[in-house]
Amino acid sequence: IEKAVPLALKWHIRDPQRHVVSIMLDPTGRLAALTDTFGRVMLLDVGGGTILRIWKGYRDAQCAWVQPKNSGSANGVLRNFSLYLALYAPRRGVLEVWRMRSCVREAAIDIGTGCQLLGTLNPLGGTDRFQSCRCYLVHQTGKIEEIVLANQSKNI
Repeated sequence: IEKAVPLALKWHIRDPQRHVVSIMLDPTGRLAALTDTFGRVMLLDVGGGTILRIWKGYRDAQCAWVQPKNSGSANGVLRNFSLYLALYAPRRGVLEVWRMRSCVREAAIDIGTGCQLLGTLNPLGGTDRFQSCRCYLVHQTGKIEEIVLANQSKNI
């Protein structure tokens, strides 16, 4: 095991009362979704350290990145890259899907409370490292559903 090395601080959010609870990095490494103790979800430009958007009223929110089935890359070649952010508000029991280029809400679905949102860069059980990111909903019963987006449409 290598010895730990201190890293220089590049930037930070100056708000001593805000505590970031989770960070979900997108598959490109350019964006991150952060949840905080104020019930907000923040979209962060990782390279510039700029908050691009803040969603309010998402206490205990869960986030995951999702792409349409025919989006992403294959054999290392980028093709038709579309990126969406899935936000699950467990207190309201609502799953929302936001398109990242426009930050437009594409869908809002009442799924009930008690679920877990799970994001992955490879489909569950998959081994292809060039697969696009996927998103799954785990219900209290243990049932797992994949959130599937139809490309360029509002259908989920």
